[in-house]
Amino acid sequence: MKRLSFLLLAIIALLLAACSGDPAIDLTPPEEESGAIFESVSDSITRSGPDFVAETMGNEHLAMLVSLVLPKPLAEVRVDAIRYYTNDPAEKKILASGIVVYPVTGEIRGVILAAHGTIGASREAPSEKMNDWMSLLALAGYMVVSPDFIGYGVSKELVHPYLHAKLTASASIDMLLAVREYMERRGTPIQTPSISVIGYSQGGAAALAIQRLAEEKYAEEIDVIGVTAGGGPYNLSFFFEQMKRGNFMPSVFVPMTILGLNYGDNLGLNMANFFIDPLLSGYKNWIVSKDFTIGEISDRIGTNFLAPALFSDQPNADVQKLYESLADNDLTTGWTPRAPIRLIHGYMDTTVPISCAYQAYNTFTQRGCAVELRIMSSDHTGTILLFVIDILEQFT
Repeated sequence: MKRLSFLLLAIIALLLAACSGDPAIDLTPPEEESGAIFESVSDSITRSGPDFVAETMGNEHLAMLVSLVLPKPLAEVRVDAIRYYTNDPAEKKILASGIVVYPVTGEIRGVILAAHGTIGASREAPSEKMNDWMSLLALAGYMVVSPDFIGYGVSKELVHPYLHAKLTASASIDMLLAVREYMERRGTPIQTPSISVIGYSQGGAAALAIQRLAEEKYAEEIDVIGVTAGGGPYNLSFFFEQMKRGNFMPSVFVPMTILGLNYGDNLGLNMANFFIDPLLSGYKNWIVSKDFTIGEISDRIGTNFLAPALFSDQPNADVQKLYESLADNDLTTGWTPRAPIRLIHGYMDTTVPISCAYQAYNTFTQRGCAVELRIMSSDHTGTILLFVIDILEQFT
């Protein structure tokens, strides 16, 4: 009787898979030594071009502006929320998530790995929203892979390793490999190892981290053909030095960096050396929880939230640990990029000052790298839309 019940359940499962219109996909979690990275698809939607633009931009006027840049007619796209395996700071296998967006019909023009900018709440992650503005490139025929990063989506309970180069890059590349595995199981394999990498703000730093890891450790599997990075703090030591000199006002990105590197590099820092109240008492609830947006966090912490020890000319042991971690996560030294890099930055940016872009540009240029710097006459937030339009024009 048990055997008969099992057979009936198996038949029903096969029928449901056949009726779904998709090939049956093996969602069995991988064995430790199997090498599999893809775990499952947690959600899937299909959207018309106009609907996807409207949902992604969330603003009628912005949607209209973006639609002017996109090709006509707009492709219908499918969005799959992917769960996959990556490693935490202790090299333990964990589940992570993100989305892959691609046209329903027609040939894929290329693959883009898109790193999202800074978010505070997990509900803002690509797999929660089922979109990201960089995934609009799917409407032009591209497959766009957008990881949530560790600490958002399915891994919300973990601390987000904000601006930690290795964990950001490995979580992103693991998702790309998981998407390849998923598409292979669907019977629609990705035909090329070539990818482009894009990202703004945190995503800009992530884009360079992804390029470095891909070129250093995955050169036979991944061919990075170009990187477009905007508004990013590429050299964290330089970024913090500019802050200490008073060249820009610290924002919520500074405590997020401290918390992210503390987790990613297992520094064991006492946050009383870095934060004062109300941030010291509230950072676990406001930042680590991933329940609040950046704007909501900023409203709670005010403008004076960093401890004097962080600015001392004689740093204590904890602050020295942080400085060493900042240097370890620098993306402008210790390697020579091979793929061309396009940097975009706002001249009026007071969140990540323009000097960060100049420092990266000068460092890479001195090594003979193919790097371009485009300056916008806007601040950090205002440059986002200009970056979006630049990306759409570049790829369409």
